[in-house]
Amino acid sequence: MSDPAASVGRVFEGFPTESMRWFDLVAGKDGWAAVEPHQADHERWVRQPMTALCAELAGEFGEPYVWRLHRSRWFWTHQAAEVEIADTVGLSVTLSGNGLRIRGGWLRSSPDQVQRFRAAVDSPAGKELEQAVAEATEDGFELSGHRLARAPRGFAADHPRAELLRHRTLVATQGWPIDDWIHTREALHRVRAGWHALDPLTGWFAEFVGPRERRM
Repeated sequence: MSDPAASVGRVFEGFPTESMRWFDLVAGKDGWAAVEPHQADHERWVRQPMTALCAELAGEFGEPYVWRLHRSRWFWTHQAAEVEIADTVGLSVTLSGNGLRIRGGWLRSSPDQVQRFRAAVDSPAGKELEQAVAEATEDGFELSGHRLARAPRGFAADHPRAELLRHRTLVATQGWPIDDWIHTREALHRVRAGWHALDPLTGWFAEFVGPRERRM
């Protein structure tokens, strides 16, 4: 399961070259039995550097969760860490053999949240979300999420924010392919800048969507 990030007693200096070797190593593995003996390598080369990165950002964004190696194949090939801004609203960073990826926004939804979201989008606050979305797009983020095929019932098809009203979740994602910078503090700087760029978006969801009335 997930595990709170803790200081590893050192400054993040980049992901070592061995972290990329890890992803090459597990790419050809057929099952957990072949991966499990290498858990110590994963901890040292992949998870500890991610923990160090997150520890430096904790004071600005909150305490992250850094996922441990898991039987699920996705966790062999991706090292993820997450920060909860509010219930179902958060930020994440993921390292894989393809590169480094960050994302943030409204990750999951409940009926009561969707109701509040639509009411806010239909109000003057909807303009603030439009601006946050536009700024994220200008900063190079791609937007995705669960969406209806058309504007929800009760809203005109030509509503000025019909595209936003279709959303039941909304997430902004940005990624960079592997290059020499991944082995330096540039990785930390990119995550910090990217997460801060999403402050208006995550802040809007925390304020206007709020937590679920009932958590599963």
